[in-house]
Amino acid sequence: MSFVSLYYYLMVLRQMYINKATDESKLKVSPVMLGALTVLISGAIWVGVYPQPLVDAVRAATRAILPIG
Repeated sequence: MSFVSLYYYLMVLRQMYINKATDESKLKVSPVMLGALTVLISGAIWVGVYPQPLVDAVRAATRAILPIG
């Protein structure tokens, strides 16, 4: 089954990088989608740079669920 999945993913890579694009038009992004992407990317960067509040929240939730010491 690994060979089947390898074949599948290699075909995706071939379509992405080797074959020519059939549609050269630009991607249109609505303002709502652009705002949502901005918020999500900013949140991912924030958690990557400053993860301590998230870690503290996870620890508190874990202590509330699992009474371990």
